[in-house]
Amino acid sequence: MWGVIAAITGASIALAVVHQTVETHSTTAAGSHPESNYTVILGSHRNSCLKIEKNGALCSMARDVALARLPNGAFERCWVNIDGGDIAIGVGEPGTNVSHVWRDPEPIDGIAYAGLSAWDSHVIYRGIQVLPALARLEMEAAAEPGAADGPLADAGSLSQEELEAFGSPLRRPSLTSAGSVPTLLALAARATEEALSPATAPDAAEVAEALRHAVPALRATVLDYAAANLDAVLDVDAGQALARALSAPALADLLQRQRMAVRSEFRLFQLVAAWAAEGFDLLPHVRFPLMTAEELQDVQAHPLWRTEPLLRLLVAEALSGGTEICHGQADEARAAVSSTADPLASPKSSFDQASVSITTIHRTPLQEAALTSSAPRLPTALEAAASARYQPRSPPSCTELMFVCAGDDNGALHWLGTRPWVNPARSGAVRAWASSPACRSTRPEGLTAPGPPKLNFAAPRADPGSGRRAAFWALDLGPRRALACAAYTLRHDTSRDFLRSWRLQGAVDDPAAPETAWHDLRTHAGDGTLRLAGQWGAWRVLGRAAAARFRAFRVLIDEPQVGNDNPWHVSLAQIELYGQLFEEGAESASMNGG
Repeated sequence: MWGVIAAITGASIALAVVHQTVETHSTTAAGSHPESNYTVILGSHRNSCLKIEKNGALCSMARDVALARLPNGAFERCWVNIDGGDIAIGVGEPGTNVSHVWRDPEPIDGIAYAGLSAWDSHVIYRGIQVLPALARLEMEAAAEPGAADGPLADAGSLSQEELEAFGSPLRRPSLTSAGSVPTLLALAARATEEALSPATAPDAAEVAEALRHAVPALRATVLDYAAANLDAVLDVDAGQALARALSAPALADLLQRQRMAVRSEFRLFQLVAAWAAEGFDLLPHVRFPLMTAEELQDVQAHPLWRTEPLLRLLVAEALSGGTEICHGQADEARAAVSSTADPLASPKSSFDQASVSITTIHRTPLQEAALTSSAPRLPTALEAAASARYQPRSPPSCTELMFVCAGDDNGALHWLGTRPWVNPARSGAVRAWASSPACRSTRPEGLTAPGPPKLNFAAPRADPGSGRRAAFWALDLGPRRALACAAYTLRHDTSRDFLRSWRLQGAVDDPAAPETAWHDLRTHAGDGTLRLAGQWGAWRVLGRAAAARFRAFRVLIDEPQVGNDNPWHVSLAQIELYGQLFEEGAESASMNGG
């Protein structure tokens, strides 16, 4: 059971402890009612006595003992110990200065709650602590010599019969060696944290909201858990309970987190739709550019679409993929987003042109700032939020490999070769190959090797199925890894055969299997970035393509490169990939939401 300690001043006070049946299969003592309770009255307002009641009926009363009256001008520390049907009350440290004990012949099982109340407004209590029940000593230990020097040496006028009726003397717990005793708020926060699960997260969020001023760390802990397990939390009831439990500031805090385990931004839109209807400005925190075409179409079908202009503007931004949109140019916007921001969208999806067109030229805040400002400056909060909408969220289980500059050591291939560094293509950490056989001028391991560039090209071959000509360099991270690619870099070799039109593609399954599907992550047409021998080029992967996880990647050309001496050569000295690397087994190598 447990004990309660408090410092009290005033006229009279009551401590009530209540039984609760937790499960339908729980057993209770004969005659126990789901609301059975004990009440300990200190300094009774009637006749100045100490009382113990069971279910409202007086069971024990003591006069002329400590706590029969409470002091008016000072606090007095007291304790109540409940162990089954054994109740003890005392003054001072737990287990000392026992004032009264009583044993219930038919104890109430399953005491679960304790409450403290006072009849008079001037009664004050402070320093409340809830501890485990004071342990019992064996009867023979109480009879040993020196027992009179124990915790009950100052038990006052208690008779030996009363002490034996209580079962045994009380042993004082080692509070001094255990450190400070937690407060009720700390215990509540700890219990809430220990009970966190996808099913209990909404209830925990509600408790955290109620205690946010007293225990601010609890709300942060609950939000951290919700972000790390959001898919599982939303699966319970589509997030309805979580939406009701979180306040608007807490939901905004959750939405702004970069590290979050959620398979689709559309799920976050559903979560905030109710709050948006209430007028809270949470919609800009949803990353609409990461949604698929089908999900954006579902957004258009939502009732908010007709009433919320901001929602229509955010969807237009998502469709533009960072390009300009003007009235009547929705088709061009769809083409841009399908080739850059969202190449994984279904080609069968279509949008109502009027719903995504706006009457004035629209640019993202960062684009507008770059065009109108000549001096460098920090982005505003609005511009930073707009930029964040294009960044895929990072599940807590991944390794974040961020692009800094072309040729840096932050990419996935360099990371896989460290501890200590060994060329990952040579050590077997990754597999590299070309469309043409390996030879002196076609060295797959050279793609992942640092150092000066050398002649290194992949020659074309005909596809066995279609007969079309193509050339490529490819990398396989292996069955236990997957990468959500947010950026990539290419380094030209020493030749003059520069890439101009190519595609970066990803594959979820084993690339050696003939039925493996390759998905376009970014398509380049007439790209003149690479112009010098040994030059680096860097490109971002945007939108849904950057959020999808792939096991294998390749740089492919399926048309001749205009102006080159060898128009079907893919000439590359090095390649590097950046983004979120997952090493959780083969099941991780699946597309988000796929």
